[in-house]
Formats: sequence, structure tokens, C-alpha cells
Amino acid sequence: CGNLGNRVKRFEQAVVSTQSTGEERRLEKTVIESLWLAIKDIAEQGQMDARHRVIGFLNALVSSHFDQLGPMRQTLFNYIKLCRPEDVEPCFALLTSLTQNGTYLYMLEEHIS
Repeated sequence: CGNLGNRVKRFEQAVVSTQSTGEERRLEKTVIESLWLAIKDIAEQGQMDARHRVIGFLNALVSSHFDQLGPMRQTLFNYIKLCRPEDVEPCFALLTSLTQNGTYLYMLEEHIS
């Protein structure tokens, strides 16, 4: 499990480094997808604490790189639809970021009915 904790910590540090003070860094769409693929197993099957940390990471990633999400918006929305009852609060925060408080539904319109 130590390995899992180290993985989550590295991803959290990656978000902090992309949210640098004053200097804005942008990730390419392929990097965002690669990050998701690297943590998807934790998000789907990890312990609750690890899942919540990963969802928090995803939330920070979505907030700081919203314009670069592209098709990853749909992927993350599909993940949210499958969230467990104990993950509702962090998943709702992720959904809020993913839709910019419900005002941006591009690529999700068909699925939010």
C-alpha cells in the first residue's frame, strides 16, 4: 500500500507544480489523458481515502487545465456517473468543476438527462 500512497502523493505534487505562482503552465491533452490512465485504477478500485485524494487531484487538474480537457471531459463524466455512495461529495465537486458550475455542458449534453 506504500506504493499506492507514493503514487497519489506524486500526482498531487504534479498538480501543485502545474499551478505555479504567477507563471501558468499548460499540459497537452495527451498528458492529461496519460495522467488519467496512470491513476484510473486507484480512482476505480483504491481505498476510499486514496480515491478521494485522486478525485481531488482530478478536480485540481480540471480546474487548472479546463480548456485542454477535450474528450477527457466525457471520460471523467463517465467516471462520475459510476461513483460510489461514499464518493458523492468529491465526485460532485469534480462535476462542478467539469461543468463550470453547470454553465458549460459541451460534450456532456446528451448524457446529463
